[in-house]
Amino acid sequence: MERLQAYKFELRPDGAQRRLMRQFAGSCRYVYNRALALQKTRYGRGEKKLGYAGLCKELTAWRNEAMWLAAAHSQILQQALKDLEHAYRNFFEKRAAFPRFKKKGQRDSFRFPQGTQLEQSHDRIYLPKLGWMRYRNSRAVPGEVRNATVSLSAGRWFVSIQTRQQDAPTVNPARTAIGIDMGVARFAMLSDGAVYEPLDSFKRHQRRLAHYQRMMSRRSKFGKNWQNARRKVQKVHARIGNCRRDYLHKATTTISKNHAMVCIEDLQERSGQIGAESLDPRSGVVRVPPPASIQAGVERRHAHRGAATQHQPRVSGMRAHGGGKPYDPGAIPLRRVRVLRARRPGRGNQCFGAGTPRGSLWRHFARSRGVGPGTRRSESV
Repeated sequence: MERLQAYKFELRPDGAQRRLMRQFAGSCRYVYNRALALQKTRYGRGEKKLGYAGLCKELTAWRNEAMWLAAAHSQILQQALKDLEHAYRNFFEKRAAFPRFKKKGQRDSFRFPQGTQLEQSHDRIYLPKLGWMRYRNSRAVPGEVRNATVSLSAGRWFVSIQTRQQDAPTVNPARTAIGIDMGVARFAMLSDGAVYEPLDSFKRHQRRLAHYQRMMSRRSKFGKNWQNARRKVQKVHARIGNCRRDYLHKATTTISKNHAMVCIEDLQERSGQIGAESLDPRSGVVRVPPPASIQAGVERRHAHRGAATQHQPRVSGMRAHGGGKPYDPGAIPLRRVRVLRARRPGRGNQCFGAGTPRGSLWRHFARSRGVGPGTRRSESV
């Protein structure tokens, strides 16, 4: 059985390689945005949308106009056009929203479809036009290397290596079946009575995050000190996300190892089928564990171990706060919830858990959240 799997590592580039990678990411972003603008212009004139082959012809003309595009590898620019074509296909098939323009500093990445060499014994990887580069080798990479995607996250560069390998059919040694119910007050509940409590990673880093956000708000925007404070805020957010992903991976791995069959309810965040008795409007932030992430983690590990995953539709809605009827998402209108404040002598207005120093903090809650009086807790993961 052929299986595609990706392995992600942190890169350790030097100064010249960092500058080149930022330049490559900017070139891919420029090509993507220019191609998207061209498609919108053609649609406004009533012309047919260009395919990938037509955009590649335009790319040749763009490289002649902007000489700095020639410094980037031609294949990573073509991969940016493929990403745009894939985004349009997802939009037409109603799997995603309409493609949007990319912004500098948000999900900067580029992909090498070929030409990558990996030397695990020396902890280094070869990337075209970048040369050999050290990386943090934390695990073995079996199989044949297909492509490599370089991305920037919170000031650190990562490489995701996709491999193709042949696996023999496996049989899960476990013989039990389990059901999973995702919630808000509790991360997940199993049908055998096991409970996974929420990690509350945001609460543990809330004070430090608020400190750096206040520091950032007092700096001149886009100045050097503002950029330094912004990087500190990014690092805290990245740490919160890493804690959540680590907790999710460990939980899904444990479930996959101990049970041969897992039943998961098809619950979407926007459907409103989440209880509201554990949400607290004073926190300013309501975070619900994404069921899609739990499903994807269990399915990926079950497929590797030869087990099965079954999706079950939700039978009945959970009861909303203070009501005796099943929760109806359409019955609660879209509204604003103001974060409660407390006045302390000599310190002005202090927001509870909002991360902003002063003033009123507003949060738009979707009607599926069901936030109302009497709700208590906020953070789930």
